[in-house]
Amino acid sequence: MSLGSLLTKATGACALYMSLIDSNRFGIAFKNKNPQAKIAENFPDIYIQSKMMDINQSYLPTIVSNTKRSYLNFRLQDSIMPCIHGITGYFSGIYTGLVHNAVPIALGIGALAFKRAGKYCAIGLGLIAAKTLFYNVLGIGQYKKM
Repeated sequence: MSLGSLLTKATGACALYMSLIDSNRFGIAFKNKNPQAKIAENFPDIYIQSKMMDINQSYLPTIVSNTKRSYLNFRLQDSIMPCIHGITGYFSGIYTGLVHNAVPIALGIGALAFKRAGKYCAIGLGLIAAKTLFYNVLGIGQYKKM
């Protein structure tokens, strides 16, 4: 195995590893955000529903309002649904991370799988890394933000 082939394989493996790490971080961020977003989405409606009196309901209004209040308290103290929302948020974040890193993942697989085309994939990964370094890290080519 030549040095160029070894560098190509190492570049592909490093790109796959970094893409998977980045996808895991997306998953963790979405896991932390998703339960809060679901609470903010659902709880105002549950709260308003618990405070409304149904005008057409002429029988047992106190029992109905107590039941609505109990349901609101149950939802406020629930720990199962935030856990489920955290799990679904993690997998949603993993998916989003994989979509955002589709090009580096494809080039990394190409660098690992192919002999001749693998070198071109490694060059493509190097160009992406250089673009990211200059544009995102060093700020060369970006407009000045105020």
